[in-house]
Amino acid sequence: QDCIGRTLRIIQGERTDGSEVDSILRHVSAGRAADSVLVNYRITGEPFLNYLRVFPLYRNDRPDATAEPPVQYLGILKDIIQETPPVKTQPPAQPLEAGFARVG
Repeated sequence: QDCIGRTLRIIQGERTDGSEVDSILRHVSAGRAADSVLVNYRITGEPFLNYLRVFPLYRNDRPDATAEPPVQYLGILKDIIQETPPVKTQPPAQPLEAGFARVG
Protein backbone atom coordinates (compact mmCIF):
# COMPACT_ATOMS: atom_id res chain seq x y z
CA GLN A 1 0.00 0.00 0.00
CA ASP A 2 3.00 2.28 0.44
CA CYS A 3 3.42 2.45 -3.35
CA ILE A 4 -0.17 2.96 -4.55
CA GLY A 5 -0.35 6.06 -6.72
CA ARG A 6 3.42 6.59 -6.72
CA THR A 7 6.06 6.15 -9.41
CA LEU A 8 8.89 3.63 -9.47
CA ARG A 9 11.23 6.36 -8.25
CA ILE A 10 10.36 5.27 -4.72
CA ILE A 11 12.42 2.08 -5.19
CA GLN A 12 15.39 3.77 -6.86
CA GLY A 13 18.48 4.69 -4.92
CA GLU A 14 22.19 5.35 -4.92
CA ARG A 15 23.15 2.40 -7.12
CA THR A 16 20.23 2.67 -9.58
CA ASP A 17 21.72 3.41 -13.01
CA GLY A 18 20.27 6.76 -14.08
CA SER A 19 21.26 6.25 -17.72
CA GLU A 20 19.22 3.01 -17.83
CA VAL A 21 16.23 4.80 -16.30
CA ASP A 22 16.62 7.60 -18.89
CA SER A 23 16.74 5.01 -21.69
CA ILE A 24 13.48 3.45 -20.49
CA LEU A 25 11.86 6.90 -20.33
CA ARG A 26 13.00 7.68 -23.90
CA HIS A 27 11.48 4.43 -25.17
CA VAL A 28 8.21 5.04 -23.31
CA SER A 29 8.04 8.62 -24.62
CA ALA A 30 8.41 7.25 -28.16
CA GLY A 31 5.68 4.63 -27.60
CA ARG A 32 8.10 1.69 -27.69
CA ALA A 33 8.63 -1.25 -25.36
CA ALA A 34 11.69 -1.21 -23.13
CA ASP A 35 13.44 -3.47 -20.68
CA SER A 36 16.38 -3.29 -18.32
CA VAL A 37 17.94 -4.78 -15.21
CA LEU A 38 18.22 -2.21 -12.44
CA VAL A 39 19.47 -2.11 -8.90
CA ASN A 40 16.47 -1.04 -6.84
CA TYR A 41 15.79 -0.94 -3.11
CA ARG A 42 13.31 -2.62 -0.80
CA ILE A 43 11.47 -0.61 1.84
CA THR A 44 14.15 -1.82 4.27
CA GLY A 45 16.85 -0.18 2.15
CA GLU A 46 18.26 -3.53 0.97
CA PRO A 47 19.33 -3.42 -2.71
CA PHE A 48 18.09 -6.06 -5.16
CA LEU A 49 18.33 -6.73 -8.90
CA ASN A 50 15.07 -5.95 -10.63
CA TYR A 51 14.14 -6.84 -14.21
CA LEU A 52 11.79 -4.20 -15.61
CA ARG A 53 9.83 -4.62 -18.85
CA VAL A 54 7.45 -1.90 -20.09
CA PHE A 55 4.95 -2.44 -22.93
CA PRO A 56 2.83 0.23 -24.65
CA LEU A 57 -0.87 -0.65 -24.85
CA TYR A 58 -2.90 0.55 -27.82
CA ARG A 59 -6.62 0.65 -28.51
CA ASN A 60 -7.56 -2.57 -30.24
CA ASP A 61 -10.59 -1.16 -32.04
CA ARG A 62 -8.50 0.63 -34.67
CA PRO A 63 -7.14 -0.99 -37.86
CA ASP A 64 -3.71 0.56 -37.27
CA ALA A 65 -3.57 1.07 -33.51
CA THR A 66 0.12 1.95 -33.46
CA ALA A 67 -0.56 5.08 -35.56
CA GLU A 68 -1.97 6.62 -32.39
CA PRO A 69 -0.17 7.08 -29.09
CA PRO A 70 -0.49 4.31 -26.49
CA VAL A 71 -3.48 4.62 -24.18
CA GLN A 72 -1.59 3.05 -21.25
CA TYR A 73 1.57 1.17 -20.39
CA LEU A 74 2.00 -2.19 -18.72
CA GLY A 75 5.06 -2.54 -16.52
CA ILE A 76 6.34 -5.84 -15.16
CA LEU A 77 8.87 -5.99 -12.35
CA LYS A 78 10.65 -9.17 -11.39
CA ASP A 79 13.16 -9.69 -8.60
CA ILE A 80 15.71 -11.73 -10.51
CA ILE A 81 17.70 -12.74 -7.44
CA GLN A 82 14.71 -14.61 -6.01
CA GLU A 83 14.12 -16.21 -9.39
CA THR A 84 17.62 -17.67 -9.73
CA PRO A 85 18.81 -18.87 -6.32
CA PRO A 86 22.48 -19.71 -5.94
CA VAL A 87 23.36 -23.29 -6.78
CA LYS A 88 24.94 -25.21 -3.93
CA THR A 89 27.29 -27.94 -5.03
CA GLN A 90 28.29 -30.83 -2.84
CA PRO A 91 31.01 -33.36 -3.44
CA PRO A 92 29.68 -36.81 -4.38
CA ALA A 93 29.06 -39.13 -1.42
CA GLN A 94 30.99 -41.89 -3.17
CA PRO A 95 33.47 -42.00 -6.04
CA LEU A 96 31.84 -41.83 -9.47
CA GLU A 97 33.13 -45.30 -10.40
CA ALA A 98 31.19 -46.87 -7.51
CA GLY A 99 27.91 -46.31 -9.35
CA PHE A 100 28.93 -48.35 -12.41
CA ALA A 101 29.23 -52.12 -12.87
CA ARG A 102 32.26 -53.48 -14.65
CA VAL A 103 31.57 -55.09 -18.01
CA GLY A 104 33.59 -58.01 -19.34
